Order: sequence, then structure tokens, then C-alpha cells
Amino acid sequence: MEHINKKKLGGLVTLAVIAVLVYTANLGVRNWSPANVFEIKMKVNFGPAQKPAYEGAVEVEAGMSPKEVVSLIFPIRSGFACCSYRDLVEIDGVANEPTQNRWWICTVNGNRKITSPYGTKLQPGDTLEWNYIEDQP
Repeated sequence: MEHINKKKLGGLVTLAVIAVLVYTANLGVRNWSPANVFEIKMKVNFGPAQKPAYEGAVEVEAGMSPKEVVSLIFPIRSGFACCSYRDLVEIDGVANEPTQNRWWICTVNGNRKITSPYGTKLQPGDTLEWNYIEDQP
């Protein structure tokens, strides 16, 4: 086996680091810094699914949506629920059930208006709530 000197090895490591930096820059990786991270409160109520509720503080990056934030804590599934294939249709194995009028909805800061799960951008100090509800016909 050929002996590689330290200078040559250092050059190879430098090239590898540069290649990784260029690759990730081309992927559109967000510029992370502590200033871009803040805390929100999140509640997830499984309602008629009778799973234990979740309530806790979550550290998020600026620009994250409610759907992205809930996916930090629970496995989710996307699909067409009402308006878009980007809709959230399942959290932690509990899925929308149109035949039983059961749906996931999210609100921010107690606002009764239903929030877009993928279009809303959360702000520092927000309270995000996901509720699995059963609409009565």
C-alpha cells in the first residue's frame, strides 16, 4: 500500500469539504443560525381517536409552516384532503375519515379561523394547535 503524506491527505480533505459545501449550496439548504431559531408552543389533540394529547415547546426555524412543525414531533402523511395534495391527512397514524366527518384542523394563537397547514409561516411565541375533530352532520 502506498504511503500518503500528511500534506497530500490534508489537500484531499480540503477538496472533500469544498465539494460538500458546493453540493449543499446547490440544494438550497437554508442558512441556519441561532437567530433563525425560536420557540413556539404546540398542542396536538387526537379527540375522537382517543390517543393521549401532546403539549410542549418546540424549537423551529424561521419560515416553518404548521405542517413542518408537527412533523418534527410526529410522523405525518400528506395527500388531498380538501384543497391540495399538500394537505395534511394523517398525524401519528390518525387519518382524516371523510365518511365519519373526522378531520385534522390547525389554528395559530387560538384564532378560530382555520389556518393553512402549509402556507402559514409561524412567528416567535406562537401557539400552534392541531385538533382532530368530528363534525356533526
